[in-house]
Amino acid sequence: NIPYTHAVAICEAFERRGLGDRLRWYAYLAVVPFDAALAAAMRRAGCVGINFTSDSASTTMLRAYRQPHGQADLARAVRLCRENGIRVMLDLLLGGPGETPQTVAESIDFFKRIDPDCVGAGCGLRLYPGTAVTRILADRGPLETLPGLRRRYDGPVDLVQPTFYISPALGEDAAGLVRDRIGADERFFAPMSDTGPTVVTDPLSEDHNYNANTELVEAITTGARGAYWDILRRLRQR
Repeated sequence: NIPYTHAVAICEAFERRGLGDRLRWYAYLAVVPFDAALAAAMRRAGCVGINFTSDSASTTMLRAYRQPHGQADLARAVRLCRENGIRVMLDLLLGGPGETPQTVAESIDFFKRIDPDCVGAGCGLRLYPGTAVTRILADRGPLETLPGLRRRYDGPVDLVQPTFYISPALGEDAAGLVRDRIGADERFFAPMSDTGPTVVTDPLSEDHNYNANTELVEAITTGARGAYWDILRRLRQR
């Protein structure tokens, strides 16, 4: 939906060709711009699910992530999806610079109230060369000694290799803090611990990791279709 006009044009083209009655598709959207007209156009074009790049519901963290949306935009996006029969997932990006237990609680509690179909709670940011967040963190001093840096290789920091940051204010077990706040709410895909298994043995009880997810592979093999998050959501409801 960036640009908005392009998203509308695609939906209108699908509808003109009669594809809205034949195709079922999912999309990955920004929270804004998204309004009633786009939601209705997407549904007529065959869209059945949207994953929004929500990142947070904390004003502090949305400002840190330079996101243009706020809590009212998040609530409206979920409501418009509900009104148009579109399943909705919100993504949480927890642990960025400035994240605290209070901002984590603010985001999770708000997402619970606005009631999406599911929420992906990711914990930690992958650092890439040349990105704004990497520059912000590098300005604090050498990355090798930066509190909150997570990596599984030795020597100088090499951002070509998997290198992550989690706000040290979340403590040593940030994933555990997030899981505790989520509680037993099955709408949430909670993050696994850093020491968790590399092969997902019980994917329905933890996060929405698609790697080595045997239940997901089996479901697709037996005919399940759709976005992976929506397949996992349906498996949880069996």
